[in-house]
Amino acid sequence: MTFLLPKQTDEDVYALQVAESILANGESSRLYNSLVYTKQVASEAGAQLDLREDVSLFVVYTILAGGKSPADGEAALAAEIARMQDASVTAAELEKAKNQLVTAKLFELETNDGKAEALGRAAVLYGDPNRINTEVARLQTVTAADVQRVMKKYFGATNRVVLTYLPEPAAAAEGAPAK
Repeated sequence: MTFLLPKQTDEDVYALQVAESILANGESSRLYNSLVYTKQVASEAGAQLDLREDVSLFVVYTILAGGKSPADGEAALAAEIARMQDASVTAAELEKAKNQLVTAKLFELETNDGKAEALGRAAVLYGDPNRINTEVARLQTVTAADVQRVMKKYFGATNRVVLTYLPEPAAAAEGAPAK
């Protein structure tokens, strides 16, 4: 599932980054825990926030477990999204996600390359090179209500595209004419 989001400079991006982390960062994330461990619908599940200068994207995906249908995977993904829309994330989930994001931001700024990229992004996209000094504080102000609000705002059925990749039938894969 791919959802359209606002451009990278929109203030909702911070809450969307936290939502991505809660949904997909690590094996204790909501998608992995629910779809792989609990429901065993998928062998892998995740999400990716693709921030852009214009329209951004948020992709959630599964690699299905044997014997599961694309409909099973789609329903399981939709259920996890609905769960984040209907109920606030926990304080522990929020703290963990923000810690992961702040740590990643600080690691980025430890290298010359990371500093240069962050400065360039801040100067070009925001018109303010000093913005790199406020990113951590902006992430830390995200609340559970902010996460729930952006989930409701951007993750509706009318704002998504669902793509399903299926293997070719065995006959077609071996070069025989498909029936």
